[in-house]
Amino acid sequence: MIKNAEKSVVLVTSAKGLVRKADEFSRVFRKAKEKGVKIRIAAPITKNSKNVVADLEKYADIRNTNIPARFLIIDGQELAFMVMDDENVHPSMMWASGSRQSNFAGALQSMFDNMWKDMAEAK
Repeated sequence: MIKNAEKSVVLVTSAKGLVRKADEFSRVFRKAKEKGVKIRIAAPITKNSKNVVADLEKYADIRNTNIPARFLIIDGQELAFMVMDDENVHPSMMWASGSRQSNFAGALQSMFDNMWKDMAEAK
């Protein structure tokens, strides 16, 4: 999904998810940024996830949040939810649900945009 983004990528994830995404998606994030895609990532910044923030900040704006959700929005039109808590499930057992219902993705994007303003920058 990320490689097809044209305008924006919003990623909300857990602290563990942030570490995994840094490892799995750095190349995809770099290519998206080179295309002019605006990437925003919201995740809890912990002692363990702090190490990857500096690397990800090359490609994305990152904010600290305690939102207990994991989802991805592409261009305000495509949406993917990770439906299992990665604190209780091994990453190999994760399951996601996706949708191209632009009205729902757009609504979630609007809610995220409002919350983003109040999130602290990752440090």
